[in-house]
Amino acid sequence: MTLPALPEESFQRVLCVVAHPDDMEYGTSAAVARWTARGIEVGYLLLTRGEAGMPNLPGRRHGCAPPSSRPPAPSSASST
Repeated sequence: MTLPALPEESFQRVLCVVAHPDDMEYGTSAAVARWTARGIEVGYLLLTRGEAGMPNLPGRRHGCAPPSSRPPAPSSASST
């Protein structure tokens, strides 16, 4: 199924959601370049850091970031 193209005049911001850091560069770099040239704000949401594609990074377990780089767990205490 192909969706119709959204006219570029109808939006001012784009959020590009990809799994790997290089997916945008290889998948849609021409569109991102065109959008930014037209003044459209472009943001990226990367779902991984891409470390699985770099097998010899020191201090990393396969598939898991080192504890020091993980964000803190959300607090379960509620403020009233």
